[in-house]
Amino acid sequence: FHGEVTVTVLIPAHNEEALIKATIQSLLTQSRKPDRIIVVADNCTDKTVSIAKHLDVEVFETKQNDKKKAGALNQVLSTLLPKLAENDTVMVMDADTVLRQGFLEAAVRHFQDDRGLSAVGGLFFGEQRSGLLSLLQRNEYTRYSREIGRRKGRVFVLTGTASIFRAKSLWTVAKERGHLLPGANGQVYDTDALTEDNELTLALKSLGALMTSPPECMVETELMPTIPELWRQRLRSYSV
Repeated sequence: FHGEVTVTVLIPAHNEEALIKATIQSLLTQSRKPDRIIVVADNCTDKTVSIAKHLDVEVFETKQNDKKKAGALNQVLSTLLPKLAENDTVMVMDADTVLRQGFLEAAVRHFQDDRGLSAVGGLFFGEQRSGLLSLLQRNEYTRYSREIGRRKGRVFVLTGTASIFRAKSLWTVAKERGHLLPGANGQVYDTDALTEDNELTLALKSLGALMTSPPECMVETELMPTIPELWRQRLRSYSV
């Protein structure tokens, strides 16, 4: 026994003043609240930092990051991971996402019940928004969730909208970068990968990690209102 399961939430955010409040509040109102919430402010020029501080959560501001979301997370994880123990977990959650009630309680229960479990991913659904493009995005997300249900929680991709990792699993990935895995040694995320969520999932699976996306762990994420914005989101190409 390595102690109770703890949850530290990282919210990478680049100019998310319009959405960050709802994201943080969805964490603060969970039946099982996180132990720490850290907004990873990446080259923010709006009110993201001040809103987060007003809500009494921690803020980590990146320094000279030009590697987008993966680079921002690598910076904060380099200081965070050495301080975490066997039963500590790290949740990575997008700043345009809200957790549905019971997400953290269910995820922690899965980590407690299965000591071999490396990660718990969320099942994501689109927000309510009118228009054909929004309908197509919601249908895409619903089809994915149904497919995971048919697979009894077996994961294709640990979604960046909200996934929780046992700290030991992230240590192991960082240790094997440059050896068994591509990327720079000591970094959790491969900054050369186009989609860091998919690459991290493959890295964990390559190392034999066990992971699941249980039906109790649901999130609601922002839908892109235009095709150019949807294209930029899929390419992870927000400007820095």
